[in-house]
Amino acid sequence: MKIVIKVTSRFRDPEITSRFAQAVGSLFQDGHNIIIVHSTHEERGSDESARNGHGIKMPQYAFEEIGEENRNLVAALTCFGIPAVGICGGIGGICTVRKTFSTGDSSPVEPGETNAHWLEIICKNRGVPVISNLVLASWGTYYLVDCDKLAASCAGGWSADALIYLTSVEGVRNLDGATARWLEINDIEVLRNQGQITQGMLVKLQACRKALTSGVGRVRILPIAHVDSLPLFFRARIDVGTEVIML
Repeated sequence: MKIVIKVTSRFRDPEITSRFAQAVGSLFQDGHNIIIVHSTHEERGSDESARNGHGIKMPQYAFEEIGEENRNLVAALTCFGIPAVGICGGIGGICTVRKTFSTGDSSPVEPGETNAHWLEIICKNRGVPVISNLVLASWGTYYLVDCDKLAASCAGGWSADALIYLTSVEGVRNLDGATARWLEINDIEVLRNQGQITQGMLVKLQACRKALTSGVGRVRILPIAHVDSLPLFFRARIDVGTEVIML
């Protein structure tokens, strides 16, 4: 199976990092092809463009920090025998960006299409791409793009069987406040109109919808506290998180 996993790069708990690497290693040993898309902008906090799923133009001084986060995640995976290959979304034209509206040089952008050529080559040679959400636009500017949207673009462009979002929350809350085990994409707007979901979760759910309509087989929001469930994804029922479905 072809699986895209979206994570926040800075695992603050070494135990969680270790459990994540072990879970990915188990999937890898089972013969699955895996792409990991990791975010950096969640830790950068309050920028309105980030919260609304738009890209952030990156200052030069931030590149080294982003590269270090990518290398640290690659190192953690390598320790568990996973041949991880760290790249940014701009390498080789893998990921593109497009402007959402024109406001000059600081125009917000969002992920465009994904060219899966290089991703497929890495995976076919039993490597695991670890992609940061730093993407180079065609006009020569680097942006940090919304990672949820980037993961959906990668999953759709790669024709993935599954897209899994590892999150710090338990899943999507339904109208009675309980975690919804299943969420049909047409119900996203209902929850939005009822004020049941945050702006950040709305962006994630919109990315889930894009992935499903692009042909991705399954999309799951999975709490990172239950990362050990990852190897069971195709083999057993998982009773945590929210599966987003399209009827």
